[in-house]
Amino acid sequence: MAPASFIVPPGCIDLTVNDPTACGFVYEQSLYAPLTDEEPSRYRPASLGVEEARLAIAAYYEARGVTISPERIWLGSGTSELFLQALWLVADPGDSILTPAPGYPLHEMLAKMADTRPVEYALHYDAGWHIDRSSIEAAWCDANVAACCVVSPSNPAGLYLDTDSRACLEGQCTERGAALIVDEVFADYPLRDGANTFFAATEPSCLSFVLSGLSKVAALPQMKLGWGVVLGPDKAVGQALARLEQIADAFLSVSTPLQRALPRLLEASTPMQKSIRRRCRENFELLREAAGRGAFGVYESDGGWNAVLRLPQLPGWDDTRWTETLRYEQGVATQPGYLFNLADPPPHLVVSLLVPSPTFRVGVARLSEGVDHFVGAG
Repeated sequence: MAPASFIVPPGCIDLTVNDPTACGFVYEQSLYAPLTDEEPSRYRPASLGVEEARLAIAAYYEARGVTISPERIWLGSGTSELFLQALWLVADPGDSILTPAPGYPLHEMLAKMADTRPVEYALHYDAGWHIDRSSIEAAWCDANVAACCVVSPSNPAGLYLDTDSRACLEGQCTERGAALIVDEVFADYPLRDGANTFFAATEPSCLSFVLSGLSKVAALPQMKLGWGVVLGPDKAVGQALARLEQIADAFLSVSTPLQRALPRLLEASTPMQKSIRRRCRENFELLREAAGRGAFGVYESDGGWNAVLRLPQLPGWDDTRWTETLRYEQGVATQPGYLFNLADPPPHLVVSLLVPSPTFRVGVARLSEGVDHFVGAG
């Protein structure tokens, strides 16, 4: 059962939905035809993934101007599994893993599941998000750092890893013999043209793992297939792939029919991505316009499916009070910022940009009216 703080009452507009299959997007039924072909009925075990699936992923990157050898790609049931496999490869129990804050709490949880210790470094906002250099320098002082995790664009902040930050992180990982793990599941969803970059566009100086998958790339969270790309110096890459093959062989988690269907699923992702980008951009602009007229603010974002709101500082009003008051008195559900390690002050809320625009518009109007009212009353 969901905690009381996350129950959405009847009649409440839910601005927390991050499931594209529940947001009114149209999926072609022909999309699922390859899953029922006769050939996939045969079991074809392949530790790193069947050849046609890895070729399809290489083609996905090629279409984005990035050349990847299929031999550097390995498959899993999703990025969570791949993240764990990368940690098992590079870290010993008790080692530290650097994770961004604010950020999606999953990486911290997975680090703990791998018997490693998550250590936060900060993303700082100053007219835009960026990695706080002093924070990450302090994080590197922690003993036995095995890997640094980067999310590009970050969730919910929407920060793409820029050239300067990338050079800084690569240099630190290379110097300390640590790995860089880059989660770029939202990379195809910039909120403005030219904002997105793909990490694999250039070869890094340190051992690196780039993770993505169908959940976001094709908006198919029910299709459990993710992939990782191993990059870096040839010797380190070769050793990593040899060990990953052993780790992946213990799982063989991705079904043969799904791997065989991957070329078609990735091909169909292009129109779906256009629809999602269009909606997210429209909703983000609507949110910015509402903030310009109201008492709340919106942090600028480069990409992704979420947006971070900045609420007025009122005595006794934290993330939880704002969230619950807006939900039960204004009929609009949002996520409290503390779920993403968004530090107070000020109070923060997070909303999904996937919500159908007419519904999103009404929800934002309720939110804005509520904030104005409670600020005036306070």
